[in-house]
Amino acid sequence: AGVDGVAEGFVALEGEVTRAGYYAWRPGMHVSDLVRSLRLDLKPGADLNYALLVREVNAQREIVTYAVDLARAVTHPGSDADLPLRELDRLLVLPWGMPRTLALKPVLTRLVDQARPNQPQQTIVI
Repeated sequence: AGVDGVAEGFVALEGEVTRAGYYAWRPGMHVSDLVRSLRLDLKPGADLNYALLVREVNAQREIVTYAVDLARAVTHPGSDADLPLRELDRLLVLPWGMPRTLALKPVLTRLVDQARPNQPQQTIVI
């Protein structure tokens, strides 16, 4: 942790986690490599069933998002729930019980802002 956010070669862990920050990325890394323990790596109020992987996809820093079943990814490493990570990915662990539209407001705003006339708005349906 403690690495400048603009550096490459890192992934970010944010939200309801015990040690938020930037972690060294390596090829072949998955969600279960970033969150190894539901008990030790997450705060008690974390939503274990839904996290969001935010990935930049081009030089304009546009994003796409992937829903993550965090409990399944961590307890079943290598499963289809244990998504592979890429450089600069951000894993957002949401608080349980908070309306997701509120917790995801910055991500939703960014998705709306990157919409163009020839490309429809890419929003999350919850």
